[in-house]
Amino acid sequence: MLTCGLMEDPFISPKKADMIPFVYPIYHPYRQEVIGYIFTEISPLAVTVPMGRYSSENDSGLFLQIGDRLYRYEEDGNTLSLTQDAFRMRRDLSREALGTDTSVQRVLFDGKDYILISRPTGTQGWRILELLDASQLSGSVLSTFLLLTLAVLSVAALIFVLLSAFLSRTVNEPVRQLQKRMSRIAAGDFSRDPDTEWDHELGEIGRNINDLSENVLTLMNERLEDERQKRDYEYRMLQSQINPHFLYNTLNSIKWMATIQGAPGIAEMTTALSRLLKDIAKGTTNRIPLEHEVALLKDYFTIQQYRYGGSVLLRWEIDDPSLLTCRILKFTLQPIVENAIFHGIEPKGSAGTITVSIRKTAEGDVSVSVADDGIGMDPATAAALLSREDPTEKSSFFKGIGVSNVHRRLQYEFGPRYGLSVRSAPGSGTVVTVLLPFVQQ
Repeated sequence: MLTCGLMEDPFISPKKADMIPFVYPIYHPYRQEVIGYIFTEISPLAVTVPMGRYSSENDSGLFLQIGDRLYRYEEDGNTLSLTQDAFRMRRDLSREALGTDTSVQRVLFDGKDYILISRPTGTQGWRILELLDASQLSGSVLSTFLLLTLAVLSVAALIFVLLSAFLSRTVNEPVRQLQKRMSRIAAGDFSRDPDTEWDHELGEIGRNINDLSENVLTLMNERLEDERQKRDYEYRMLQSQINPHFLYNTLNSIKWMATIQGAPGIAEMTTALSRLLKDIAKGTTNRIPLEHEVALLKDYFTIQQYRYGGSVLLRWEIDDPSLLTCRILKFTLQPIVENAIFHGIEPKGSAGTITVSIRKTAEGDVSVSVADDGIGMDPATAAALLSREDPTEKSSFFKGIGVSNVHRRLQYEFGPRYGLSVRSAPGSGTVVTVLLPFVQQ
């Protein structure tokens, strides 16, 4: 195909009109020989109308290259013309600037910097070129960049505001609530606060804080209850101490009168009772050596032997005398032996024996067992013996010191691992075991 740019239309006469001719050669079917040409033409409007729809800057130049000719598009007349600018542009631009590929490059034309945008069309030898002032284009790019930057900053600010509101609602406010909750706990308010239990991670922390505060409150209440019970036990012991010094002095006088009058049984009995009352006057919470507790038990049993006329016997089994140096709470064994006499042997209606065994366990602790051959008891009664809040033994030598109280005193003093255990069965007697840590000082 041959094209030579704009030409006057030879078929319109006498009026002149421009047209774009196209010449196609006709080849011989059997020989490589041109035997004719096909001539056709199109109106320049086929090119200028689409170019008019192209949006361009006011200071830009739009050109059409047809072969070796360069035409400037005149927007006012919607025409193509070989203007002086087109001639100079064709003369000044290098061949690389008017190459065959799409390109965007900076060029020097007419003493000024321009940006040349060149793009081939679908027709061979045809290109569209746009020439933009580089300085004005830079200003336009800068303004576009500033507008874009402003838009990005505006969007970022909006996102920041929304994110701040979201974080304030989901993080900051819950954290403030948790801080207030911790302040209330520090001030002594351990009640549960359901307002801090949200449906997210901070809500889980709020639930854990509530659980912790409830546990602390429970432990405090248990501690207060333990202290109350300990004071109650001490008060009960004080109630049982009815002026023991006065009774001790009176019994001491009775002992000397019985000795003078030749009544050794009365003297021995009053001596044992006076020693017991003397120890009562010193209190019941202090630790004493096991040897001292054994002596107190012997004094108590001396009184009971005279009461029952020797029908009750007390046997001792001590594996190692060094175990008697172990520390024990005063009056631990007396309530156990008293319980064995009054509820084990006495209901049997015949003589009985109580065996006290002192041994060392495999764990290094000290075990003191009080076994009787009395009537025994069922497992439910044996279990209730350690859990009874208010002892009901009518014959208790020291009112308020029951077996259950002894068990609690030992646990308070040495820990929950220690205390009493009961093993019994109807008709087979009862064994009460006292477990103590081997503490010598």
